[in-house]
Amino acid sequence: MTINTEDIERLIYSCVDEINNNLPIDRQLSKTPQAILLGEGGVLDSLSLITLLVSVEEALKMHKGVSCFVLDEEQMTNPDGHYHTIRRLSEWIVAKLGNSSSNGV
Repeated sequence: MTINTEDIERLIYSCVDEINNNLPIDRQLSKTPQAILLGEGGVLDSLSLITLLVSVEEALKMHKGVSCFVLDEEQMTNPDGHYHTIRRLSEWIVAKLGNSSSNGV
C-alpha cells in the first residue's frame, strides 16, 4: 500500500478534530498543512502536542495498518524540526514509512 503526504495529512486532520474538541476556541489548531504544531506561532502546549502525536500513531495503526513511532522526545524541543507544521510531520511520516522494511517503524 502506498501512503502519500496527503493521506497522512487527512489522518492528522482527523486527530486534530479530536484535540480541538478539548481545547478552547482560541487555542484550537487549524487544519492546514501550514498549521504550526511546535515553535513560534504554535497554539498547542506540550501535553496537547504529545496527545496529538500519540493519536496519530494510533490512527496510523487503525486506519493504515502500520505501526510507526511518531513521538520523538528529542524533537519536542526543536521548533524547526519535523513537528514544526502539519506538512513537515506528514512528510517525515511518509519518509519513515518509505524507509521501513516492515510494518514496525
